[in-house]
Order: sequence, then structure tokens, then C-alpha cells
Amino acid sequence: MPKVIYYVAASLDGHIADAEGGVDWLNQYEQHGNDYGYAEFYKCLDAVVMGSKTYMDIHGFGTGWVYPDVEAVVLTHRSDLPTFKEAPQIRFAQGDVKAIIDEMRTRLVKDIWLVGGGDLAAQFLKAKVLDEIQLTTMPVLLGDGTPLLPPLDTRYPLKMTAHKIYDNGVVQATYTVQHG
Repeated sequence: MPKVIYYVAASLDGHIADAEGGVDWLNQYEQHGNDYGYAEFYKCLDAVVMGSKTYMDIHGFGTGWVYPDVEAVVLTHRSDLPTFKEAPQIRFAQGDVKAIIDEMRTRLVKDIWLVGGGDLAAQFLKAKVLDEIQLTTMPVLLGDGTPLLPPLDTRYPLKMTAHKIYDNGVVQATYTVQHG
């Protein structure tokens, strides 16, 4: 069964974007051709799922659709979102996240990437459909910004299943969510 994975980079103080909502602070870690396992991770995907804010951030980059060859679902109540001509595989959906993910799992073979948005990740946790968190922690303190996750209403035990430390101080850790 496909896993739902929150694959995300964050600052050491727990922010996935800076105070202005930008992620350009990540650029300094893209040197020397190191993709921190992204290419291998992407090969294991059949789909990406995101909220409308992440979708609009991608649209704002002006580079076109960045997730080719996989199904894409944007969870939103909005009906005014722009589209990408080169990405007819994008589907806009609303409703119960568990039902949406359960339906996807009946069709897909490879994993599903929850692409961003701590609020959406919290909804997936609460619905018990988030299976894994792959967190890449960057050695920088942003001081303020978008949190990795919002305050949660309960505890979610995790089990570390892998970790890697890079020479430049970047740390990757993979955690399985323990849905008791």
C-alpha cells in the first residue's frame, strides 16, 4: 500500500518558510550538486498532494509545473485557482482527507508526497493517513516564519527509521508515525 510521506525541509528552529513566506534561504544548501536524496525519493512516487497555498506558491515561481509524471491533487475549497497548461494531471479536490487518500491508495502503487504545508500535515495526522515524515533540517535559525507543524491537539509518537548527516551540517531523519 502506498505510504503518505511529509517530505520537507526546515530550519533548525522549525520553519519551512521565512517570515515573508519565502524559501530562497534553502538555495545556499543546493551547492555541489547534492540533492539530499530528492531524485531517489521522487522515483518512488505516484502522486503529490498539496494545499492551495503551496499550489499558488508553485504557480508564483513562474517556472511551470514542477511535478511532472505523477498525479497531483490540490486540496482546496477555492474555485478560482489558475491552472498549468502543461499539467492536465492536476485535480482539485475538497472534502474528507481520509476518503481522498483512501481512494488514491486503491489505485496507486508507489508513494504519495504531502508537499508542504504544516496545516495540511496536521490534518493528515489527525485523520491517521500520514505514515512517514522525512525531515531535512538545515543548519540555520530563521527566527520567524511558517512552522513545520502548527500546535497539535494531541501527541503523535514517532519512530526514527533512518538518518543521515551531511558534511555541511544538514541532517535528514525519517520517522514512521505510530498510529496507536
